[in-house]
Amino acid sequence: MYSEALELGIAAEQSRLFLPSYGMYVRWFWTSSLQGVAHFLSQRLENDAQKENKEYAKVVEFLAEEHFPVALDKTFEIGIFYYPREYMN
Repeated sequence: MYSEALELGIAAEQSRLFLPSYGMYVRWFWTSSLQGVAHFLSQRLENDAQKENKEYAKVVEFLAEEHFPVALDKTFEIGIFYYPREYMN
């Protein structure tokens, strides 16, 4: 199925989901600084970001704002990172 997906013009990173065990859900944990999260959001919420990355970033944003609403807003307010609020289109 992987080869067929490639032949149909599906991107390799999407076609890999047809490989055995590649498309399985995995539970994992990661740690980051708030600065790292802000940097991730500033890149992955841009209009030119890959759709899947943008959707993931929206969830990360929701979780970060839930726990650090003031700190996250201040990080973007003082200009440490650009925060593309217009991504909500």
